[in-house]
Amino acid sequence: MASVGAEEIAIMSTALKWIKSGGGPLLCIESELLQQWLGVEGNSVANGQDNTFANDYERACSVSDYLGKTPLGDRQAMVLGDEPLETMIWRQTEQPPLIVRVYYADPDVDVIERLGTVQDLDFSDPAESMEVEFNSKDMIVFDSAYPGKDIDNMFLTFELPPGTYTVITKPFQPDDRTSVLIHIFQQK
Repeated sequence: MASVGAEEIAIMSTALKWIKSGGGPLLCIESELLQQWLGVEGNSVANGQDNTFANDYERACSVSDYLGKTPLGDRQAMVLGDEPLETMIWRQTEQPPLIVRVYYADPDVDVIERLGTVQDLDFSDPAESMEVEFNSKDMIVFDSAYPGKDIDNMFLTFELPPGTYTVITKPFQPDDRTSVLIHIFQQK
């Protein structure tokens, strides 16, 4: 089975933007916090909080599960842990957004078409779940190694009403040649 490469992203689903990290985890934060994230350039954790790590990127890399949280100012950043996978935001009308991360797929496969609809996906037996709170609606996903000021066009955005969410994570394998990890936001 072929791994998905950057040149094949457009084929996976031509209407959707895909990103991936340079090797570490991706980060999902409120857009207004973007300038606070220092990536490999420094540690944004204030004195009095956990200063165990040399920089923000090391804190993100310390997440060993599919999802984790790390402090960012007086809020939390959500870390997309596990492996550095091709990632996109999938949102059908009136449905909560999903973060879709591809483990493997053939280069000419439209992953979203293979998954069907959000209603086709069963999240009743999740691999993991985590509670997270967001205070603003504009969200951004990017490589945690980069300082927020330097992300250029390597990011994804989506809107989410402010509130507390349970983020449910589950792997899906719609066929023998396609495997994805999906995170869905369910407002509490």
